[in-house]
Amino acid sequence: MASIVGTNQAVISLAFQNMKGPITDNIFEQVPLIDYLRSKGHVRTFNGGERLTFPILHASNSTAKSYSKYGIIDTTPQEGIGSVEFAWRQYAVSVAVAGLELRQVMNEWAIANLLESKVMQAEMSIADKMNQDSFAAQSGTNLDGLATLVQSDPTTSSVVGGLNQSTNTFWRNQTENGGSTTAAFDNLLESMRAIYNKTQAASKKFGAA
Repeated sequence: MASIVGTNQAVISLAFQNMKGPITDNIFEQVPLIDYLRSKGHVRTFNGGERLTFPILHASNSTAKSYSKYGIIDTTPQEGIGSVEFAWRQYAVSVAVAGLELRQVMNEWAIANLLESKVMQAEMSIADKMNQDSFAAQSGTNLDGLATLVQSDPTTSSVVGGLNQSTNTFWRNQTENGGSTTAAFDNLLESMRAIYNKTQAASKKFGAA
């Protein structure tokens, strides 16, 4: 935000109070992926920590079995629970107000309109940036997008959440070959049904799709 000094500070502060709508909500509602995840209850908030750590189930409990009367119950200690880690990603956008702009609109309502336009521009810009990054492969300080989290060939050496998918087969996302046979997209519905069933089976078995 621009540094405001002198008599302009009170005027701009009052103008900001006249603006409506939380900026954060306006941003996330414009990012389809994040908005969808939030509507499904898949968005969590965290207070802090060096990294984002999530527990995962990657194997079933082999002691699950039937028994009769005084049969011996298997108490073999079980593994199959691990964790993945993701780095924090930060996004920011600035709103600058020039001194000349303030002189040209030196009243409370005109400044409010100017700020509203600049904030709208900032919201649209950061939402567009986050939307692009959410579907792209992670690079630099950008967030981990779908192109990183969901690999078209998960058998290759790709690291997601600190785990290599080529060596940790349980951590591979599900894939389905949807190539056409006699006509374009002739087996699209069948392939979509197959990948849906694979994903649901993996989700129920290990607690994650």
